[in-house]
Amino acid sequence: MNELREYQVNVGIHLSHHCLKILKYLTKHRTHPTVDIIYKNLSKEIHTLSKTTIYKHDTIKVFTSKGIVQELTIEEKEVRYDADTTQHAHFHTLL
Repeated sequence: MNELREYQVNVGIHLSHHCLKILKYLTKHRTHPTVDIIYKNLSKEIHTLSKTTIYKHDTIKVFTSKGIVQELTIEEKEVRYDADTTQHAHFHTLL
C-alpha cells in the first residue's frame, strides 16, 4: 500500500482509502474487471464501499485521465479496466 501512496504523490493526486483499495485491486487482478466486479469483490472487505464511490466520485475517471488505468470496451455494452497501461493486445474469446 505504501508504493501506491508514493505513486499518487508522483502522479499528483490524492486518493482516499477507498480509492487506494480500488487501485490496489486493479493492479493485483489482471482480469480486466468491470466496475461491478470491482464492487462485488471489494465490498466484502470494505463494507462502506458503494458503486457511487467507484462511479460518481470519479475514481475511475481520475485513474483513466491520469493514465493510471486504461478503459477497455471489448464488448459493446461492457467497459473494463486495465492497470497495465503498456501497449499490449486484448482479445475476446467466443465460445
